[in-house]
Amino acid sequence: MEVQVARDYLDYLQAFGGLASLVIALVAAWFAWRSASSSEESAEAAERTAEAAEVTADAAKRETDLLVAEHERVPDVAVSLYIENMSTEPSGEVHVWVKLEAYNTGDRVAEGAFCALFAPRAVELRDCAPNGDLRVADTPVPQSSEKLNIDGETADTHSLNLRKDLLPHIAELRHVRMTFHKPGRYQILGGVRHPDIPNGEVRIIEEILIPKVESEPPALTEPEPGTGDSASV
Repeated sequence: MEVQVARDYLDYLQAFGGLASLVIALVAAWFAWRSASSSEESAEAAERTAEAAEVTADAAKRETDLLVAEHERVPDVAVSLYIENMSTEPSGEVHVWVKLEAYNTGDRVAEGAFCALFAPRAVELRDCAPNGDLRVADTPVPQSSEKLNIDGETADTHSLNLRKDLLPHIAELRHVRMTFHKPGRYQILGGVRHPDIPNGEVRIIEEILIPKVESEPPALTEPEPGTGDSASV
């Protein structure tokens, strides 16, 4: 009887041991699966992180390239002066219509560029339309730093000024009527100032010759009948 009990006990222990081994094997397999899944998830997470980092780096590079390209873009302005018309009043005053052209040949806007037309103060300046009609009078601004010549002599100047955004490859025009009261050679100056253009400004000086108007000689008139001298007979 004791031998049978002992054998049954041993069979029970053997069965329990087999079940325990099976449980341990299952647990080990579960941990192995979890470990493999975690490794795969970690690899996928690392790949996603690398992809995100690459996308971020590409975006940062594009932004940097754009900033560098924007920094390298500059306005570059050319200035020209043209005489469009001239007329002489009976009083001898000479009106000259002048066009100031500023053309931005660069690839960036020159925001708030200072455009001005300078002349000696002896010359009247009036803003006008392209057809020559006078606009509401702008008061010329006296300039102490700019000097121009009249017949080779230095003269104080004044100017008509304008603030304007100079867009790339678009000409900006200003039309001015100048009135000269005396003959002579007069210098005029057109200029644009902006901190982003080369040297900070561009200017052009031209010379206008106002000829002397010759007075007409007195006209000879025929004497009226009976008023001329006559010989006695």
